[in-house]
Amino acid sequence: MSRGGPAAPAPVRLRAAVRMSRPDQVLLVLAVYAVGWVAGTAGVRTGGVALPPAGAALTALVVVAVATSVHVVNEFADVETDARTVRTRFSGGSGALREHGLPAAFALRVAVVAAALAAVLTALGLVTGIVSGLVAALLVLGLVGGWGYSVGPWPFSRHGWGEVANALLGGLLLPATGAVVAGAALGPAALTFLPFALLTFVNLLETQWADRDADRAAGKHTLATRLRAPALRRLGAVAGVAAYGLSLVVHPWPVALAGLLAAPLSALGVHRLGHGRPGPSVAAMVAFVLLQGAAWWSSAEPGGPFVDMAEGRQLVPRCLPSADALRQMSTLMRHLPHATEGRQLVPRCLPSADALRQMSTLMRHLPHATEGRQLVPRCLPFADALRQMSKYSSNSCGCGRRRVGWISLARL
Repeated sequence: MSRGGPAAPAPVRLRAAVRMSRPDQVLLVLAVYAVGWVAGTAGVRTGGVALPPAGAALTALVVVAVATSVHVVNEFADVETDARTVRTRFSGGSGALREHGLPAAFALRVAVVAAALAAVLTALGLVTGIVSGLVAALLVLGLVGGWGYSVGPWPFSRHGWGEVANALLGGLLLPATGAVVAGAALGPAALTFLPFALLTFVNLLETQWADRDADRAAGKHTLATRLRAPALRRLGAVAGVAAYGLSLVVHPWPVALAGLLAAPLSALGVHRLGHGRPGPSVAAMVAFVLLQGAAWWSSAEPGGPFVDMAEGRQLVPRCLPSADALRQMSTLMRHLPHATEGRQLVPRCLPSADALRQMSTLMRHLPHATEGRQLVPRCLPFADALRQMSKYSSNSCGCGRRRVGWISLARL
């Protein structure tokens, strides 16, 4: 029996499991998830409800478990292919099974454990209410789709759809999940990261080319084994141009321009498709998402420009009072019928002195802007004006009376 066989020491098995999980790629997965979250916080927060911080953290743990499981099950499925190819930093697997003499079944066991951990954490999030049903469904889709890429009755990677499936899972579903966690609607989030998915597709064309001979010998069909180098270059060029062009359409200008900085790397990667080791397209994909993530971050306010009211249905600008203060003010304002003819909102009859004093107290609690000035909605009277108006309340009628008392706006 080899030194690293089924009875290999626990430290050896642990090192092999960590290497098969591809820690550098797991970190990249977390970075893409974080970029999705930042984008959802900064600019795609339409129609969704953000998870609490505990839910976002738990989702990140599930993402790590899913990525680990998907990477390791791919080592199990490609053990024959990886043994025939020349391993590079971005292709050919980790080499951990071969180096430690471990059987392929060991990789399958590690993948199952990681998948079970992801399922348990997702169920825990659902039971405690810190993870929404939509986020849980996206996580399950990522796990099932990742396994379907490598194993199953019809593995995507062996039937010519591996590059497309991988780009959709890692380039679209992953960051869109981060955006949904931050409160974005799924549709806008998916559209936001379609350019990144296209660049991920170009990256996969480059990395699969390095394994084309071993894949062909193992009966594994990929686009690199089916298409010649010139056709791959044309396909990569179309996808790259579409990615940067679509970014200019769907992203804010600062974000789109930040992504354009990665265009030279993409051009170099497409030019080298079919000859040379993989690298430029991988670097372009990473640079694109990180540069755009930095642009999203720079444009985001802490916690986003809006805060959710109770039940999370309405978005209220942060310059307004708290939800409790708004509800109290809303109660008071229901007693102020507004005129509809003019441009200014003028109460038809003044509230009682007590109501005015309560409103004045609320107005003093409005959040302060720079230089200590108070931010007051233009449709409401100022606190000083309210205090002056309270002097006239005894001379004006109350709501429901027939007499109407008038106040000159110039005196306020």
